[in-house]
Amino acid sequence: MKKALFLFMLTLPLLAIAQNKVKFGINTGAVLSDVRGESYAANFNYGMGYLVGFSMETRLSERLSFSANINYERKNPTKKEDYSYMIIVAGQNGMAQEIMIDGTAKITNILNYISIPVNLKYYIGSNKGYFVTIGLFAIHLIMGLTLVLAKK
Repeated sequence: MKKALFLFMLTLPLLAIAQNKVKFGINTGAVLSDVRGESYAANFNYGMGYLVGFSMETRLSERLSFSANINYERKNPTKKEDYSYMIIVAGQNGMAQEIMIDGTAKITNILNYISIPVNLKYYIGSNKGYFVTIGLFAIHLIMGLTLVLAKK
């Protein structure tokens, strides 16, 4: 009897959610990103990142629903750049000696965002298997880091 009561109490919230027609989900995916702008953005290539988050959708009518997500996104655009610089070191005889260092560096921008898309979906077709969506999103940069890997 206690087991049956426990299971009933456990399923009550699920029944309430089902009555309101609210669906929850998990978002995952790949993100292909680039950098745009002035001279800094030149020569950046698309980089592969990822997205993880949670979603919620609730029906407003038979054909209309509202959905909202909260996602963590990591974007990683990259570029390769040649470099050349001179350093001055003390030689064996105590005299200054110039050394030129040339190489190629791989520069990766690691950009972490929180994004919150909000959409209205209108389902079409007789079985409502297709939909049209319209919405907007807010995105906030929570951390940016530039990683430079240099090879001589």
